[in-house]
Amino acid sequence: MPERSIIDTMGTFVEVQRMDQWWIKLIIYTLWGFLVFSCYQWFINKVPVGNVPETAIFGQLFTVIAVLLTSLLLLFIKLTVRIDREGIHYQFFPFHLKFRTVAWNSIERCTVRQYNPIMEYGGWGLRWSPNNGTAFNVWGTMGIQIHLTTGKKILLGTQDPGAAQKALESYKKQPYP
Repeated sequence: MPERSIIDTMGTFVEVQRMDQWWIKLIIYTLWGFLVFSCYQWFINKVPVGNVPETAIFGQLFTVIAVLLTSLLLLFIKLTVRIDREGIHYQFFPFHLKFRTVAWNSIERCTVRQYNPIMEYGGWGLRWSPNNGTAFNVWGTMGIQIHLTTGKKILLGTQDPGAAQKALESYKKQPYP
């Protein structure tokens, strides 16, 4: 479920999503368990684990760093989408440190639609497809499809398609420069 999905009295839609599915947490906890076990074997018992011998400090450090970075990335990924008077704003943290804004006058059309993440984009996360453009999605199969006047396409995943559609409709009716 999204961390937060709201529409305020001005019609502003805000949704924050994280990769917090149970199976992702299971992967992270399994990785951490493997890391603790491996460190115990390497540094306390002086026993090799898998293909990494107890004397290969470079391999051990590489394994520790790779597991930590992968699990931290999965924990900190967050997609925030805001629809307001200025346009559609999105931030896919940690890849975007600031919000990206798509102004209303640069949007040719915009709809909420169901999509197939695997078939259309190759999965979830930050994805690009030559036919479908760029996707920013955390999980699920619903998204805000934006067609820009430049011909580019952006898909922003949403877990609250009804509220997103309501916000889009309220701003489509208003004239903007």
